[in-house]
Amino acid sequence: MRLTYVDILRGFAVLWMIFFQLLDMFSDYNLYGQHWFYVVNWVPIFFVVAGFSSNLMFMKYGVKRFYVKVLKRFTFFASIGFFLVYWCEFKAKSLLVFDADVVGSIGLNLLLLSILFLFTVKTSNIKHNVLWFGFWSLFMFVLNWLFPLDVIFSPFYMLFLMCIGVCLAFLKEKIPFQYIEKIPFRKVLAYFGKHPLFFYFFHFAFFQKLLLVLNRFQTFSVAEGVFLTVSSVLILVILEKFRSLLRGLGVFAYMSKSLF
Repeated sequence: MRLTYVDILRGFAVLWMIFFQLLDMFSDYNLYGQHWFYVVNWVPIFFVVAGFSSNLMFMKYGVKRFYVKVLKRFTFFASIGFFLVYWCEFKAKSLLVFDADVVGSIGLNLLLLSILFLFTVKTSNIKHNVLWFGFWSLFMFVLNWLFPLDVIFSPFYMLFLMCIGVCLAFLKEKIPFQYIEKIPFRKVLAYFGKHPLFFYFFHFAFFQKLLLVLNRFQTFSVAEGVFLTVSSVLILVILEKFRSLLRGLGVFAYMSKSLF
């Protein structure tokens, strides 16, 4: 069973990412260089939701199937990460491109996070599990502060966020998350949240790459950039609506599913 409030949060992160990154191309300012970006950005949402979803997956499939799913997702996410890093020229600092692409990083950290679930198998005590993942969340936060890594997605910080997501999933019956389902534009956000990987992949693999080439010499105004941004999102929606036509290609059908 899907949780609508999870889709809403994920959809908000996807749309915020697309609009921010595309509008940054047409702005005279370096939006990534603004101090507020590190407070109001989409990355923490992706990783908290990934941790939340990993807990739901663990509870749904049990131990053996959970780890099979984790290995499949790691392989798939890592493959997408490698492709996007070298296709979109993110200029990864190493062959381990998990530090340059959010999907690849989620795959790697999901694999690491899955180790901690070994210690939740023997007990269904929610308090025990929350304390366990809460401890590791705090521990990763301290490690990130003591040993800051020169990478975009530090495993310490990302595991800190994912462990928070796991704790929130254990407490989902005690926290009124359903109020999120009453916010404006919830249906639009939930729609994008149901197909995050589809929109993420095509956004980077085609439209951002194309717009980077078109705007290489900063020839577009902000108004033109807004028009191109909206147009690209609408085209992505049309592609998603007609995804059934791509089922024969296999990989596109698989990518159109919500894997986060």
